[in-house]
Amino acid sequence: MYLVKIIGFSILGVLFSTLVNNCSSLTDSEQTEDCNLLDYIDTTRSYYYNYFDEKIYLDLYTDLFFVRYDSTIDYISAKENFSKYKITEIRKITSINSYILKAPEGRRAEEFYTFYGTNIECGFASQDIIVYSTPVFWYSDRNSDTSFTLITDEFIVDIDTTKHSFEDFMKINQKYSVELTQVREYFENSFILRVTKKSPLNALDMANMYQDSAYAKLSSPDFRLIGRFLPF
Repeated sequence: MYLVKIIGFSILGVLFSTLVNNCSSLTDSEQTEDCNLLDYIDTTRSYYYNYFDEKIYLDLYTDLFFVRYDSTIDYISAKENFSKYKITEIRKITSINSYILKAPEGRRAEEFYTFYGTNIECGFASQDIIVYSTPVFWYSDRNSDTSFTLITDEFIVDIDTTKHSFEDFMKINQKYSVELTQVREYFENSFILRVTKKSPLNALDMANMYQDSAYAKLSSPDFRLIGRFLPF
């Protein structure tokens, strides 16, 4: 679903890839000579999505992240995986085999995100059993611990067929290793796309890139809302 601007939406945020030199918080099993996750984290970046011509900033929940496991992973196996990485389960979302998880004390959630297009072979999200691991944002009320906005690996694009053909659109998808998963019924030239681990960006940043291109009239992550206001 598209998120529209909400009056009073308190917002600021942070995600994904540059250089920080401190590796002391990583365990021995999570760092190798050639792979330090903290090299890929930028804790100064902002998170936002485009709503037509306006940037709507998102407020990052710094120690929570959203994970979808492969369909073959049952709850017992997932809990064993949490224990291995000293992760705390906050909430289980049974319908899509997903969880809201909390990073270990002293660690940031960014260390557990999927680093798209980087071929990282260490850390939590590099496991084959992880479909994706993405940020969690506050929805509207920082005083509520149960009100979250989530992003998945999907985003929505309304293409501008007056400027480009559907074939051109599919070529762009192929270029960025993006999959077309669904044609949106009752919406004209509107599609749900999915990033893969070969894509250069996560769904939020990919949606913004499509929005800034000439191919999309409107593009947004396929947000999920969870909590007391809008149950998942």
